[in-house]
Amino acid sequence: MLVARCGAIAIRVIARRPEYLPQLPAQLAPERLRTYLAHPAQGQVERFEAPGLHALDFVLRGALGAAEFAACARTRRASPSPRC
Repeated sequence: MLVARCGAIAIRVIARRPEYLPQLPAQLAPERLRTYLAHPAQGQVERFEAPGLHALDFVLRGALGAAEFAACARTRRASPSPRC
């Protein structure tokens, strides 16, 4: 799953089977993901566990350009529903 909002990209990696979950943190270290996604992820990469889902969540900060971030900020002010 991939979601992009307000200067950040959120990625969820779900283990196909629960027994595969212990292997994910070793294979998907934040530093390794940042190296692999160096172009879109120009900021910090954070990793979180998603308990009960057998998944890891990653947040890539500084992933969108200034134009997208400004458009998102305008949308947030103009829209009553939170899009960002």
